[in-house]
Order: sequence, then structure tokens, then C-alpha cells
Amino acid sequence: MVLAATRPIDGTFRVGTDIVDLARFRAHVLRHGAPFLARLFTREEIDAAERWAVDIVAALGTALAVKKAVLAAIRPTAAVPLTDIVVGWGHGEWGSVALHGECGRAAIAQDVTLADMACARSGQVATATVIVRTSLVTGALDRATPYDSAAIGHN
Repeated sequence: MVLAATRPIDGTFRVGTDIVDLARFRAHVLRHGAPFLARLFTREEIDAAERWAVDIVAALGTALAVKKAVLAAIRPTAAVPLTDIVVGWGHGEWGSVALHGECGRAAIAQDVTLADMACARSGQVATATVIVRTSLVTGALDRATPYDSAAIGHN
């Protein structure tokens, strides 16, 4: 019996991780300003960082690491705008992820659910690790309900 590598057996976990050089990210923000941020973040994400973060650029750099870690875990086959991945602020840190648009469709197609997330900053580096779970359920694209926000809490 041949098992297709694209079909998980009894649920499979995937891990995505990313590191953002905050000094480099800060330089891009200073050089390119609001248009650069608008390509990466929703207004909601920028507002949350402005409202709650001590260092807005470092907070957004950490959110960028989360977004890129989500992409690494989900592995969409089509291009995904980073604004399709919305990182929510909670309890003094980024604490939830919602998938929309092409990224949400990729998650549905693969029957992916977000299992856990961790992010941190140390000096000039932000890191994020995202764990997703896939299952054997098929026909995910035929579901009547769209992929909804999946809150990931930090305990």
C-alpha cells in the first residue's frame, strides 16, 4: 500500500518558525513608512501595536515573525498576502491568529487547525513558532462555513 505524502495519517502536526531581525525591520519601516506596513499588517494590527506596545516597531516585527511562521506551517500553494493572517493582541502580547482569504482557503483545503503559538523578543531578534494540526477529514472545501478565527492562548 502506498501512502501519499500529502495525506496525513491520523492527524499530523506541522511546525513553522521564523526569526525577524528587528534592526533591519526597523530600518525598512523608517525608510518606507506606512505603505510598507500596509503591505504586511491590517489596520487592526497596527492600531493594537500603537495602543498597547511600548515599542511599536518591535511589536510589529514580532507579529511579522508570527505571520511568517504560520505560512511555514500551513505551506499554501498559492501566494498569500500577509494581511490574510491577522495576529491579535491579548494579555500584553500577540495572542491569537485569524486566517482569511487565500490563507484561510489553504487551511481549509488541508484541514489545518492552529494548535499553539509562541513568540518572543530578545534584544534585536523576534521569534515565533506556530504548530498546526492536520487531520484525515476530507471534503473540507465543501463545508458550508468559512474558516473562522482560531484563537491561540498563551498560558
